[in-house]
Amino acid sequence: MNTTFINKCIEEFNRKKTFELSTQFTLLTLLFSQVGNAYTRPFILSLAAIGLLSDQCRKQSILWFSLFLLTGFRVINQWPMADNHAYLLSLWCLTLFLTTYQESSTKILANNARILIGLVFLLASFQKISAEDYLNGTFFRYLFLTDDRFEDFAILFGNISYQQIDDARRLLDAYQFSPTQSHGEIVPISAEFHLLVVIATWWNVLDQIVIACCFLSPTNSLLFKNRDFVLLVFCITTYAVAPVPGFAWLLISMALAQSESKSRIVIAYLITFFIVLFYYQIHWTTLLVDFFQLG
Repeated sequence: MNTTFINKCIEEFNRKKTFELSTQFTLLTLLFSQVGNAYTRPFILSLAAIGLLSDQCRKQSILWFSLFLLTGFRVINQWPMADNHAYLLSLWCLTLFLTTYQESSTKILANNARILIGLVFLLASFQKISAEDYLNGTFFRYLFLTDDRFEDFAILFGNISYQQIDDARRLLDAYQFSPTQSHGEIVPISAEFHLLVVIATWWNVLDQIVIACCFLSPTNSLLFKNRDFVLLVFCITTYAVAPVPGFAWLLISMALAQSESKSRIVIAYLITFFIVLFYYQIHWTTLLVDFFQLG
């Protein structure tokens, strides 16, 4: 009986440590990401800084309620907005507010974090599967050719040149390209490029399905036990290419809350947080393209 009580106390203590890390890295996410407009951003930055500097303030429900209002206003003001993680950020701030306001068990917060992550990936994978322009490769084919942020990646691994991308963009404008249309002459003729599109399409949807299954599986299942590993793999691979670090940082902050205080997993999440920061600050694809003088 005493042993059981002691184990529960140790578990709760460890969960409180991961709760602290989760709130700290959520505030870091708000500092590092461009959240809010010219009017709300100063308040978000100030509250995030105050929470990071003061342990006592970070535990106050008013801090998280204010951040929920500010992040929620961002969603309402820009409705309907394309940044899906903005909705998740507001929901997560609401979850932290309710946890601190009601002084709930950190286990409840962990369960909420796990379910939120699982639902995000479940809905994302469902949207991709149901979209008529995704599984056929149109989405990534269009993305790699029209989004400046991905052109170095496409050149590095797709065996195409800047000139081919520019030509493709002019043709796309001329054809008034839509997701339901396909014009063979628009896409650069390169087996590597087509292979890159196929790999990106299926990797992106399959890894999200796996993450959803892991986080929403029963707690005693093998999938559940490997949930942190698959999320770490997703963050390290996806955000090496996708220029949306704020989403990665938010996922890591939430994952810390449900990580069950396993020291190796916690350290892995913390390292991954800064790996994503490295991706954001250092454009490695551009460096490699310049090094090999591609394009």
